[in-house]
Amino acid sequence: MFRVPSIDDLIRLKQIREPNSKDAQDIEYLLKAKQSRKKHAMSEIDTHARVHDLLLKNGIAAITEPVSFRKSIASNGTRSAVAVSVKDFEKRYTISENGVMALAEGTEEAFRKHIDAQFPDDDALRRFRDDIATTGVKYGVPHTFIVSDGAATIVVDPACKKRRLADIAAHGVLPGDSIILCSHHHPDHWANAGRIARGAMCIVFHPDTKAILARGFFRFCYGEYLRILRTSPAGDIFPRVLGIGGIGRRIARFMLSRLHRLTALGIYVITARIYGKTGMRRASLRFLEWEESSDFVFGATTVRGWRLSENCVALHTPGHAPDTLSLLVRDRRALFIADSSAFLNPVSDHDGTIAGVHENVARLLAIVTSEKIEILLPSHAEPVVGHAAILEFLRSYDASLREVESLFGGIIAARAEWRFGELADTIWRHDHPLARDLVKSNWPRTMSNIDLYLLMLLPEIGYRPLDSRRERWRRESAIRQ
Repeated sequence: MFRVPSIDDLIRLKQIREPNSKDAQDIEYLLKAKQSRKKHAMSEIDTHARVHDLLLKNGIAAITEPVSFRKSIASNGTRSAVAVSVKDFEKRYTISENGVMALAEGTEEAFRKHIDAQFPDDDALRRFRDDIATTGVKYGVPHTFIVSDGAATIVVDPACKKRRLADIAAHGVLPGDSIILCSHHHPDHWANAGRIARGAMCIVFHPDTKAILARGFFRFCYGEYLRILRTSPAGDIFPRVLGIGGIGRRIARFMLSRLHRLTALGIYVITARIYGKTGMRRASLRFLEWEESSDFVFGATTVRGWRLSENCVALHTPGHAPDTLSLLVRDRRALFIADSSAFLNPVSDHDGTIAGVHENVARLLAIVTSEKIEILLPSHAEPVVGHAAILEFLRSYDASLREVESLFGGIIAARAEWRFGELADTIWRHDHPLARDLVKSNWPRTMSNIDLYLLMLLPEIGYRPLDSRRERWRRESAIRQ
């Protein structure tokens, strides 16, 4: 397999080939470049490398989806490529010229200085750099965290896909009595659980997950898809999300609007291929019991929870989904919050209510404040480190949600009656920066998150559907008149 030559490769090539008058000069330059890279790597530690090390220091191993970004640049007749790769929260920045030799490789600060020096007039490149530095990286596959607490080992969300299985195996042999904690019923968080469970390992779910998965995982998925197809304007939503136009749009609309069972079966088959055999029937399942829970007091807020080990407590934090569990690791001031901050982002297939999300943010703020949390671990984003930074993160998140409600609610309130497809198109085409960001964030695996959000927002602000398919909506006061 071809790989880009390293600096050492180039030096060796020049040393073994027939002597050339420029070789000595070139080798001197290459050695200086190599020394410069070492200097950057040693003297300037990237923030996210510190996060990675901080987690390990606190007995928390993070296993994440590898993510990479690449941008091509043409400057002064030279073509370069900028790449950012992220693995387990460690970022690596590389700039290569003509795809052959790395000019700068290392930490975020080294990367920033090189960009400013070599490409001072490239605004697009600076935006690319700043976007990754400030907004962080979004991960499609949830993170897996392995927490060691004395004799106990807790695996939080083994996630899905074969690659994650291999990464968990590469981490090392898990103790035979490990607890596999699944944060909620969405399968991207737990589909691998049955595959890694062995011996006395126990797969732990929220009490309310038992009723959700009573019919089995894939039957549950089929039922959910069938419900969505029957009770939402899916014929308008899916073609728009997937970018289908022309005759393909008409075919898709017919399939989604009329052939519900066949379409749901097709989606079910695709889902089964994505997640594979879960192996859950062979595994030791444990659904927590409400009778076994205790009240944990955080300031003026009381939260139900279950003690899993000396320092680890699973907390009932509904919002993103009604059966969401967060994990508090008290002695390390760490809090795993699953998808509680994932609302309206690319991976939020939301099952809660808008009011419930705000209640949960208030609950999390109480826990963070009372426990003086220093490490916040979301499932699909990078960790937030530092007590003040975590409080600001949660408050900003809540403020953004309220801004979305105000923006969309104002658009809806302008008319007493809406056809859902027309409303969704109005939102999609809105020029407000927040609306534009949310449109870009939609993830087309199932339904558009914005459309799903509108289906929750309409009844909460006083609109009622006029038909079983929820295609036409009218303000309740107008219905009474």
